[in-house]
Amino acid sequence: MRYAFQSIGRRSAGGLVGVGSPCLTLSVFVALALWSAAMAVADQTQAPSEPPEDGAARLAARIDKLHKKYGEDMLYAVDEKLKIVFVMGTDERTLAEVKQRLGAHAEALQRDLFKYGPKEYLSVIVPRKWANPKITGHFYPDLVDASNIGCNLIHEFTHALHYADQQGRNQMQPVWLMEGFASMYESSEVVNGHLEPKLNSRLAGLQRELKENKILPFAKMMGLEHRQFTSHHYAQANYMCLYLHATGKLPQWYAAYNEGFSADSSGAAATEKIYGKNLDEIQKDWLAWVLQLVPPPLGRGPGAAGMDMASKPLPDAVEIAQLTPEGAAAKAGLAVGDALVRVDGQRIIDTQDLVLALGRHQPGDSVKVESRRDGQYHETSVILSPLAAPPPVVSP
Repeated sequence: MRYAFQSIGRRSAGGLVGVGSPCLTLSVFVALALWSAAMAVADQTQAPSEPPEDGAARLAARIDKLHKKYGEDMLYAVDEKLKIVFVMGTDERTLAEVKQRLGAHAEALQRDLFKYGPKEYLSVIVPRKWANPKITGHFYPDLVDASNIGCNLIHEFTHALHYADQQGRNQMQPVWLMEGFASMYESSEVVNGHLEPKLNSRLAGLQRELKENKILPFAKMMGLEHRQFTSHHYAQANYMCLYLHATGKLPQWYAAYNEGFSADSSGAAATEKIYGKNLDEIQKDWLAWVLQLVPPPLGRGPGAAGMDMASKPLPDAVEIAQLTPEGAAAKAGLAVGDALVRVDGQRIIDTQDLVLALGRHQPGDSVKVESRRDGQYHETSVILSPLAAPPPVVSP
């Protein structure tokens, strides 16, 4: 059984994901049809428990298969507690960071929302080079891969956790909820053991579409089938889920939704029950809430604080691709090929992280920059300079 989500262009400049492909949508629809059939069979039969030695043999066979596919220059690790096989095109330090991040993410989601966790091992793959810039990750029942260890990996990993919860409940929940959860939690942090989602780059595009009256009525969004759900719908699903979280209703809503799943799997009835209003009234409240939010900056204009460099993405950082001679980064001793890992303690995984970190400063400010060169980590101070033009992002 193959069940695949392909996540498309999340960090696009306009705040919405990129153009979807009918072929990708069809592959998801066909896979979900297979899942639905498999779950129908599962209602009638129960597989016998597997001897421990059989499970170990299957795990060893999987690791051997991954070695053959991805090669010997990747890091391979098995985490028995998380039930994850890691295949990482990073160093040991980053692998440890990813283990900690995914572990905290899983614990928080299972504490707050999901009743059931994964029963089988999941392969988590972050290759050194990502082939398709339009697609940032995939999810299958036994595997996720992503172009970086940041929001792209968290998005796909959230799909895996949500899938496990649906399996445990013998459900197939609607696509708006699957993509809504994954999109909402991709930009989140664990605070006191609970996940706190952040506003993300989709917000600005969603606000434009709201003002142009281009979004779907809630009832229609909740009723979309997988073959109907396109990249156009991610932002709305994201912020429908975020509204449930922001109003303090999400755990209560998910409990009511699961309780009434057999009568209404769309989520509409649970939403009306929790808010005590009809969907049209709830959508009006949601619209007013979305429009008053302040989107995070998507870029930096002339005069903003910068480092006089252009960057390109890595799986776990941004790499300096070009430097202005005698510019801020060059004066601090940074060089083309260095990977920027942190700015003033903030983790830098993609260019949006760098935009946010530098956006807190003014030209002339001194910032601590942690970088990596030839596998070694270094810290230096950079005195920021005013941008003459927005810095380019170089394709990998």
